[in-house]
Amino acid sequence: MVNTKQYFVLTGLVVAGLVLIVIQQSLGNEHWANSYLNAISSTLFMGGVLGVLYKKYIDDEHYKELKKLLRIHESIEDSGLLEYHVKSNDFNYSHLITDSKELTVVVNDGHKWVTINANDLRERFNRDTTTRFIHLDGNNPFVHALVIKTGYRHDEFVSKLDTARTELIKIYEESKKKGRLEIYAMETYPTHSIYLTERKLVITPYQISSKRLNIPVYIYDATSSDRGYFKDVKSDLEHIVSDAKRIFPAPENDIESQSARTSLSSVEKANA
Repeated sequence: MVNTKQYFVLTGLVVAGLVLIVIQQSLGNEHWANSYLNAISSTLFMGGVLGVLYKKYIDDEHYKELKKLLRIHESIEDSGLLEYHVKSNDFNYSHLITDSKELTVVVNDGHKWVTINANDLRERFNRDTTTRFIHLDGNNPFVHALVIKTGYRHDEFVSKLDTARTELIKIYEESKKKGRLEIYAMETYPTHSIYLTERKLVITPYQISSKRLNIPVYIYDATSSDRGYFKDVKSDLEHIVSDAKRIFPAPENDIESQSARTSLSSVEKANA
């Protein structure tokens, strides 16, 4: 906040100098105040410009020193990483659901996520939004690996998938249905969960062992489509949606919906 005030004051000096220059020129060369205005306007203008340049230089140097002290590697900045949270269980997804227009979710089953966020999802469907929910197909061979990892029986895990879809559709039907909901089942398997809005990309990696561990949350900038980690995830999502089977709304005449083969055009428009 202090830096902003300083830039504001210095910019004000530049503007004041320019205003006095305009006044000086409007008075003409023969006016008695011309010499005073010339001296004052030059001082204010040059002082403000030099002050802004010096302040920018000092701030850049301080930022470089801060990165050295905190050992922040440039690749972290280039990746677009905004935040890091130690425990995903403590992360609140509410703002992603309520504050975004576009939301794409990729998870293993999503049953717990749908249940916990039911009220926020219902409110979301009351607005002009687009929500894409992508999780495993019940016939996906990866389900067998998850059954071994989680301790569920195969039919129990498949039931979680069915329940997640059923509950999500029920929430949508109970809403005003002003938003659009699309549910996809994928034959491939995710190595992490993905939550993508037009501004943020949230990633939580899946643990390998069957033990209960703390899973971190990584939040990336999703406002630039041609830089950072988001660029790679966006490309991955395009292929995921293209290869997935749409469950809801049901494809007309049992023909796979063409929308499953569209890219993330809405996100790209938001980033343009």
